[in-house]
Amino acid sequence: MQDRIDALGDSVQYLDRMTGSVLSLDSDPILQELVAQAAALLKTPIALVSLVLRRTQLFRATFGLPPELETSKATDRATSFCQLVVRDESPLLVSHASADERIPQDLVKRFGLESYVGVPIKLGETVVGSMCGLDVVQRSFSAEDVAQLGWIAEQASARLTQLASEQRPSYEMVGRAANPAMADMRNALVVLTSAPGFVTCAVAELETLAALTNADLNDEDRLRGIGALQDASLALNDLRDVAKELTTASERVYNGIQGMESLLALRTDTEISSCFASAGRLADHHTKLIGGVEWPPITSSHRVLAPSTIVVAAMTTLLSELSLGSTEPNVGPIRVSLCGESDVIGFRFEVVNGTAATALEAVTNVADLLSGEFGLSLTAEGPSVLLHLALAP
Repeated sequence: MQDRIDALGDSVQYLDRMTGSVLSLDSDPILQELVAQAAALLKTPIALVSLVLRRTQLFRATFGLPPELETSKATDRATSFCQLVVRDESPLLVSHASADERIPQDLVKRFGLESYVGVPIKLGETVVGSMCGLDVVQRSFSAEDVAQLGWIAEQASARLTQLASEQRPSYEMVGRAANPAMADMRNALVVLTSAPGFVTCAVAELETLAALTNADLNDEDRLRGIGALQDASLALNDLRDVAKELTTASERVYNGIQGMESLLALRTDTEISSCFASAGRLADHHTKLIGGVEWPPITSSHRVLAPSTIVVAAMTTLLSELSLGSTEPNVGPIRVSLCGESDVIGFRFEVVNGTAATALEAVTNVADLLSGEFGLSLTAEGPSVLLHLALAP
């Protein structure tokens, strides 16, 4: 029998469903409670919510795993029992694993696993993993065990679907929020890629002068050296200009990367001050056109209900829309102020000397991207936009 068996090959086509926090390594209390229930029901020392990916098997929730597996939270897919549940989309029962030719033997040999029962876990109608119990002794499982485990698996499927949808940001909104930062980084990369050529030319000119200076000069060479001084001065100016451009370009790339990291973080402990910083970095390519953003001092430690990706994407897209819609002279900057706090926290985004039409258009464009499930709301009030965020309980 083989230690490893790849029963799925290239047939895994559901990875695009693994959105939101489905693949997070953070413990989920609901899934943890379900695996504890499964272990108690089956009277097995190990129970898992296992998600089968392209090359690995991820343990999304665990009970009683050996320390080595608890640390890694994953194994090679070709060593897993659960891949057979995904392949067949039906329960799998194993009573004597070391003598079962269907079963890869790696985990059997390493951890002494002998019996297994697994039932499908789904995202939507697609089987993506297994709710399973494992034991180190040979034993059988009853039809009632399978039925009750199936009921627990349905709850796990519902929870995973919730994790995928509740914290799944609008990809269109995230894409639009990322656009200004990407444009700024592309512009910065032009400087970073062209700078070496300017530096090389300037260094060559300075090396020529150095060679003349170090030589035993006659009158003719001295005259040539004096003429080269002007070229050296120009070369030094080129180097100074390139150094300034490199510093600015490096800062732009650094800010863009920091903003992108925050945009993709999907944290649920969202702090408003960090969202301000991230949105400011991401939208800078557009907001600098009208003088930037003036943020209010925020000392509140309140967490908001929406994941950080949603909050940062909404703020960034709103700032970009307000900036691009404010094309008249003497308009800007954007001023942000606190406009009330109870079970929600509100902010007013106002373009100095802006128009009500620009505010209304920005709300229309951004509100279309929000799912409405995260406690965010946008309204136009004259030349201002009000953003309300529900506070986390």
